[in-house]
Amino acid sequence: MNKPRRQTSNDILSSQEYLRKRADLVEEITGHKIEITYSGQTNWITKSKDGYTINIAKPMVKGLPTKTALYHEVSHALHKTFLSGCIEKLKTQALKDKYYAKVAFNESEVQTTWEEDVDKFVKTFHHTVLTNSQSIVELTDEEKILVHDAIEGWAKLIDSDKADVVAIYKRAVTTMYIESFNILEDQRIESLTSKIWLATKGMFNDAKEALGKQISDPKFNPNSQLLSERFFRPDLVTDVELGQALHLMEGADETLPYLVFKKYVHSKCMKHGMMTMCQIIIDYSKTNPDGYSDIAKTAREASTLSGMTTPTGAKKTMEQLDEQLQPDNNVSGINGNNTIPKKHRTTAQAEEEREEDEEIGRKLDEAEEEAFVDEAEWLKRVEASKDNATREVTEIKDKLCQTPMIARMPANCTLVKRSPQSVTPNETMVKSMSKLLRTIQENKHEVLNDTGDEIDIDSYVNAKLSGHGDCYTETKQTKGISIYISVDGSGSMDNGTSMDNARTLVASLFRVSKDFKEIEIRGDVWSSNYQGDVGITEINSLEDCKYLTTKTTGNGYTNVYYETPTHEAIKYAAKRASEGFYTHKLLIIITDGYPQYTKKGYQIPHTTLVKMAQKNFKKALQIVPNIMCVSISGSSGADHLLKEIFTSKRLVSFNNMMQARDFIEKDMKRRLVEVLKQ
Repeated sequence: MNKPRRQTSNDILSSQEYLRKRADLVEEITGHKIEITYSGQTNWITKSKDGYTINIAKPMVKGLPTKTALYHEVSHALHKTFLSGCIEKLKTQALKDKYYAKVAFNESEVQTTWEEDVDKFVKTFHHTVLTNSQSIVELTDEEKILVHDAIEGWAKLIDSDKADVVAIYKRAVTTMYIESFNILEDQRIESLTSKIWLATKGMFNDAKEALGKQISDPKFNPNSQLLSERFFRPDLVTDVELGQALHLMEGADETLPYLVFKKYVHSKCMKHGMMTMCQIIIDYSKTNPDGYSDIAKTAREASTLSGMTTPTGAKKTMEQLDEQLQPDNNVSGINGNNTIPKKHRTTAQAEEEREEDEEIGRKLDEAEEEAFVDEAEWLKRVEASKDNATREVTEIKDKLCQTPMIARMPANCTLVKRSPQSVTPNETMVKSMSKLLRTIQENKHEVLNDTGDEIDIDSYVNAKLSGHGDCYTETKQTKGISIYISVDGSGSMDNGTSMDNARTLVASLFRVSKDFKEIEIRGDVWSSNYQGDVGITEINSLEDCKYLTTKTTGNGYTNVYYETPTHEAIKYAAKRASEGFYTHKLLIIITDGYPQYTKKGYQIPHTTLVKMAQKNFKKALQIVPNIMCVSISGSSGADHLLKEIFTSKRLVSFNNMMQARDFIEKDMKRRLVEVLKQ
């Protein structure tokens, strides 16, 4: 007999819906928006204008389930990876190291006591390491000979070639430093997330073990040593100190990765970079004794300075390194790859971030000075870091326990301002509906209760005889109705008087609700731009009705919201309608045509949009059973698509908004009588 299949979360939510809800939860905790994209790139997260952008690999990376990847990436946002200032500090460090690398070669001259000259060269090269009371990594005799030969080769290079070599070194060590930080940071954030969502510990460990099995061509450099330790491959770890440094990250706050890098990793990365740079110069001098003007080509053919190995063992090219160094403040995925596209920022944003980074950098400098005084101070610093992290985890748990949590605006939706237009309620409609409400006498009735305004004599006598029962009367309000009207704000609604009549309708309903508290009116107007951003303008009062227009404020094509994202409108409006005060809720969606949606310049086909809208409509009915779509397109083609989405039972079609307004008024009266006479 076959065992019944175990139910999974995907039986209730699709994979992408689950990821979106988890990201929404982190949005609530951090106060920053999180956008999720899906592409053929690796998993990554980067800081964007309004929050964070996460890419999830599609198809998934071998050995790394999509859910695990999402938990990993949101952990960067949750545990302040981008607020630590570490990445900018590492870039600054790379600039300093490039300078001392150039000085070391320029000031070196081959003497009879060449070993002393090599020692002098190494000390100059490692100048910034020595200032932090760290020891120089010792060179073997073979490595000293390599340095000596490189010093001789350097003298043969023309000035332009020397500049190319130093530039390549600077780009490569920047990547190497950031990769080192990323490996340390990954270990830190996963350890903290495992204390919040306990199941993630097993998920992370399974993924790391699977990725570790894929390492087929290990490189014995600092970063590959850190990765081998992280991916449960102790057989490949020859540097015990680096392994211990990685585990120091567990349960630490955001300041410790940089300090651990400076104390344990930096000098070893510099040595690896120095030796590889020497090899590049030697390879050049041997193959091009008469001069060679394209030193960059030789460098690309040599081993990359980062020596970073992906789990599949493929080396990165210098072209990839150049691309990867373009982004500002980026972090790679759990598998150690780093292929984040460049994010464009305004000058003001860049200046603001620069000032923040400088302030955080100063704090890191102070922590660095205190931590490296002696071993006792270092241990105190590590302990303080872990105490801070414990408090932060406790605070996150407390936030998760707070109920109810207010849902934030979805990542692809944004509140936009629209150009105001004058609006006047239709007095005929207002008077007609008001008269109807006044004639409903049953809007108040008396009920018995154990407390109340006065005693009901008959009930009091019955209670005395039976020994139980309520005898006070209390006046209670009958149930009201919450109406939510969601209006299509696409460009086509500007044709004729469609938007004018919609504005008048909503304003008239607000005017009625002002005098009759049994009616709650709210609404919104929606449309999208060519990047796929959905612009929402919420209408919560009679004063707001002037913003029921199609034109949004602001310049640039991203501020032109002229398309019709019906699928997104259904999802957003249903959620807002479900938050209505009264038990009886009604959602009315007014639109004038075909669903239309473009995502990052690509227009989604109608067939796909219909399927997306159908799915959202089914979910909407679960929280708001009363949904009506009013079509004012006058087009049989558009109505056919809308009928596929909303079904013929819930779609009413008209040739214009004036006809629709009259219908909605009559329908409102009927529903009010049904609700208020209960």
